[in-house]
Amino acid sequence: MLKEPVLRIPWSGRAVEQALRRLKEGDDVVIELPLAIHHALSVRLRPHQPHLESEPIDQTGDRRLLEAVADIAGLEELRRLLPHLPPQCWRVTVASPHPRVILRRRG
Repeated sequence: MLKEPVLRIPWSGRAVEQALRRLKEGDDVVIELPLAIHHALSVRLRPHQPHLESEPIDQTGDRRLLEAVADIAGLEELRRLLPHLPPQCWRVTVASPHPRVILRRRG
C-alpha cells in the first residue's frame, strides 16, 4: 500500500504555488488532481497498454515522470515544479484512480 505524506494540496489555481512553498521548505507534498484526469494519466503513462486504462496507477520515478504528467492538457502548470526537484533529492509518484502526484524527498 502506498504510504503518503500528510500534506495534501487540492488542484486549483493555487496548488502549484502552495507546492512550491512546501518544496522549498523540504516538505513532501501530495497534489490531488481532478478525478477526470485518471483516463488521461492512463493513456499518457501506459501508451502501449490501452486495455489497462481502468486499472489503478502507481508509478514511481524521477522528475521525468512529472514531465510526462505536465504534458497533459490542463496540468501544464506542474512544469513550474521541475526546477525544484533535482533527481538526486526527490522521488515522484503518480497514483490513481484518485489521481495524485506525490513528491517525496529521498531519504
